[in-house]
Amino acid sequence: MASSPISSTSKVLLRSIRPFTSLAHVTTAPIRCLAGQQQQRREFSFTAPSEAVKAKSTALKKKVAVRKKTSSGPRSTGGKRKGGADSSANLSRTTEFHQQSPDLSDLVEFNSENVTKDAVSHIMAWNKRALGAFKNFGLPRELAREQSTQSRPRTLVRPQTISLLDTLDASSNSKESTRSILVGEKGCGKSVLMTQGVSYALDEGWAVVYLPKAIDLINSSSPYVYSQTQLTYLQPSLTRALITSILEVNSSILKTLSTTEPTQLERSSKVEAGTPLDKLARLGLDETLNPAARHQVLEALVKGLASQTKVPVLFAIDDLQALFLPSLYRDPDYEILQSYELGLPRMLLSLLTPKDSPFALRRGAFLGALSGTHTEFPVPAELSASLNLALDSSKVHPYTPFNPTHLAHAQCGLKAIHVGQPLSKTEAAAIFAQLIRERAYWTATNDEFFLSKFVESAGNARTFQKSLLSSLI
Repeated sequence: MASSPISSTSKVLLRSIRPFTSLAHVTTAPIRCLAGQQQQRREFSFTAPSEAVKAKSTALKKKVAVRKKTSSGPRSTGGKRKGGADSSANLSRTTEFHQQSPDLSDLVEFNSENVTKDAVSHIMAWNKRALGAFKNFGLPRELAREQSTQSRPRTLVRPQTISLLDTLDASSNSKESTRSILVGEKGCGKSVLMTQGVSYALDEGWAVVYLPKAIDLINSSSPYVYSQTQLTYLQPSLTRALITSILEVNSSILKTLSTTEPTQLERSSKVEAGTPLDKLARLGLDETLNPAARHQVLEALVKGLASQTKVPVLFAIDDLQALFLPSLYRDPDYEILQSYELGLPRMLLSLLTPKDSPFALRRGAFLGALSGTHTEFPVPAELSASLNLALDSSKVHPYTPFNPTHLAHAQCGLKAIHVGQPLSKTEAAAIFAQLIRERAYWTATNDEFFLSKFVESAGNARTFQKSLLSSLI
């Protein structure tokens, strides 16, 4: 039988087709491949090969501080170099701008023995006890700024100083306390005079409570919380700070005094009568004490100081007008709170209550000062009317509205002491000579410069000193 003819193209295709393999051949090939991979296991390492490390290793650059061999003059005080030290504090002593600190060790200290009428118009240095009290209680901002620039903090004795110290001596020996308030134009020296009274009282063995910035009690700069039991807004941080300052400055005196009546602290222990005041103050610093109980401790401490007659007590409050003004605090209804609705101002105002009240001061002096530095807190009309002050910031007319509570506190026997007398030529010359001695000027000074600044300031103490220091001479 003859075969069918096949084309040449079909023959090529048939030759290209491989013979069909069996199922066993197909399945066993991959198995043999996997088995070979299991037999050839590779070792894994977490570190790079030494060859790769040698190829990529580069030398690290070290930071080297370069020091200049020659001085380049004074540098700016704005920035800080590496290490946190101000560049201006490390001026080279070889530069022409360097000056040795003046030796002021010969200044007479301000104390009860040296402050006499012969010391008027003389510069005196603060003693260590006064500087310690200023560190604990603080100072008004202007005074703190001035003393920070002085190599040895000092003060000028004026006739007003002698008069105030005589008043303190009289109140110490009297059976009744005095209530005085320093008034005068802005910059006349009211705050300086108050610090002199504080220093003198400490040197004479008084117990001193000094508040240099009463504005901070009402300017809404600290937290506050309402107490339903005491019906007032407490200020926990300010209360703790005041207790700490009183304890640090008067620790030796507080050990000799004690409470006269028991006090049950809110949600805490009971303070028995006869408890030493230093122990009471330390109780107020307990971290576990709640704000209401801490405020009770402060009130008991102030009451214990005011009610005793063994040691004279000085309560000195600068920016006193703050206690007679509306505060910047708000209640939950966003209504303005008056100063007497806050815990600390209310306690301080209680010192001005009638003399038969528990908080009335038995022996010592209550000394306040009106400040014109804070224009947003002017002297209120209630104080102006009670003290007969003629101030432009608080003019009183027949239609001036009065707050009855503020007016009642202002009429509690405060006596105004006017200290606005201008500097005499001798006092101004003492300040000028001290600044020259402290090397506050880079060039030589003369009488013409002194007289021009003295006339420009019209005898105002703060203006005179500022004009001297702000001069280009």
